[in-house]
Amino acid sequence: MPDKPHPIFRRTILALNGSPSDARIVRLAAELAKPTKAELVGVHVVEIDWTLPLGADISERSDEAQLILEPKAPPINVHKLKRIPLPPGLKSEARAVFNGTVWAIDGKNVKQYSGEGNVLRTMAPQPDDPPPIKLTASETEDKIYVLYENATLQRLRGYDFTGVKPGGEPKVLFEQDIHASDTYAQIASELEFPDEKPFVPSPTLTVALMPNPLAHNKPGTLQIRAGMDKEGSYLATADGLPLSHISDTKFLCWAVMGRLAVSDAITLFESDGAVVEQFQIAKIANMMAFDAGAIQWPGEAATPTPSPSPSAT
Repeated sequence: MPDKPHPIFRRTILALNGSPSDARIVRLAAELAKPTKAELVGVHVVEIDWTLPLGADISERSDEAQLILEPKAPPINVHKLKRIPLPPGLKSEARAVFNGTVWAIDGKNVKQYSGEGNVLRTMAPQPDDPPPIKLTASETEDKIYVLYENATLQRLRGYDFTGVKPGGEPKVLFEQDIHASDTYAQIASELEFPDEKPFVPSPTLTVALMPNPLAHNKPGTLQIRAGMDKEGSYLATADGLPLSHISDTKFLCWAVMGRLAVSDAITLFESDGAVVEQFQIAKIANMMAFDAGAIQWPGEAATPTPSPSPSAT
């Protein structure tokens, strides 16, 4: 026998103030209470002027409270209780409570069904959309939100059907893409230089340094690369010497850099698998190489010479 769901609560009190949010609070509480048939108690507090005598008639205030509490019953919208006949095998569905219809995912299409189970609208995906996997519908407006997903892309898009006749095109409220970026290869085709040319990474870059007056003002060069550790990213010499801190994004998956032939600025991309960040690094040539000379180490620590004690006076 399956275990019975553990009740979140057996009885709860809902404080209602007569604002538009009351209906949403009651609906949410009803959904939580429904699996275990928990009891909901609505309460509205009526403030009474303390200067009134004890025998004052406050029936009008009592009626005010009753008006606030009565519209909340029954707490579950009648459309949620109505069973709408739908074709079997639908992947995901969302009820549009305010007009009694149902939106559902049917293969690659998103469809709207009437209360009798008839198809009202069919939305085919755009050519570059991944398959739809989830959707939700507004309870107060003619709007839906669809999540499309494949192995490399998540796309969330909102649609507004207000005033749109069946067969008409809805207004796109927004569209947000999240690309998989655990590896550079997954996101490489989406990256661009600031001039919108395709980004080309370089393992190392050669930087012309400032002239060194100690070396007869001869300009030097330096090989640099992108580095990273658990604390963030940085620029380093080709042999690993850190030069400049770039970001504080922890636990990066990768960091790459590149440079256009006509620019001195360096473009660096990095990702922690969830977000790809881009940095432009300018004035990279404002470094100077110099020789600190050679120091011979004898191979063992020198024994310190004790200082003489001050003489007593």
